[in-house]
Amino acid sequence: MKTFLLCKESKYILEIIEQLHKEPSKELSFKELENCIGITKQTIKNYVETLLHYCKGKKLKTFIVENNKLKMLSGSNFNILL
Repeated sequence: MKTFLLCKESKYILEIIEQLHKEPSKELSFKELENCIGITKQTIKNYVETLLHYCKGKKLKTFIVENNKLKMLSGSNFNILL
């Protein structure tokens, strides 16, 4: 997917979601995401916080974070176009 029109934060948030979409039932640690995407663990934490805040505002229960691991809940109604 071309992401040239997005700001850096949005681009990386979409990459995080893409990594979760590859294996929707699997948890990904922030360290795994750091290795896949090539940004620091702290930056990933900041972007995940932004994503969770967005979902909360839209009343979406899509992602869960526990013990520095992120998981997309199965059967979630998440749509990046909302």
